[in-house]
Amino acid sequence: MDPWEVVPKVFSAEEHKTMSFNDKSDLFFHDYSLAPLFVQQNYLIVNPVGPSRLVQEIHDHTRIRTSGSRLSVRLDYAAFLLHKIIHPLKEHGLDGVNESLNTIKEYHLLREDLESLIELTTWPGKKSPMDGVDSKIKAALTRSYNKEVLAYSYSAGAGIKKKRSEASDDLDYMDADNNEEGKEGIEDNP
Repeated sequence: MDPWEVVPKVFSAEEHKTMSFNDKSDLFFHDYSLAPLFVQQNYLIVNPVGPSRLVQEIHDHTRIRTSGSRLSVRLDYAAFLLHKIIHPLKEHGLDGVNESLNTIKEYHLLREDLESLIELTTWPGKKSPMDGVDSKIKAALTRSYNKEVLAYSYSAGAGIKKKRSEASDDLDYMDADNNEEGKEGIEDNP
């Protein structure tokens, strides 16, 4: 086993489930002076893509109402939007649900974007801003969102496939339309 194989095995949870204690100690003593250097080198050049993906999604969803880049969404808009959504829920309780929902609708946000905003604006080790909101109020917000907000073209439900019977019915209608158009074209051209 070479050093290139040791480092992935050390950091793989699946590998550790099947390894014995002796196998784990062999990984440690394989080349304990070189393996940490591999980890250090890769740690320095790693570029996390999760936060940038979240910012990109929020930027895409709010593009109609905002005029900033992804960086400005991350630095300027994210904290403001989160405060504008959560503050009415904390201050007014159930009466603040409509105000929060109006903000969500105004900026064309999805319900999942609220979780992304929380993740982007909350420092590690700090409590989530939604912890101060009662679960009944959260449920009321979700119910109101599901009732009032129309599906956007980028929403999660947009990619839902139809049942096989519904899809075949649609194809039958399309075939019937195509046949009628084809007959008209034949009749028009003697």
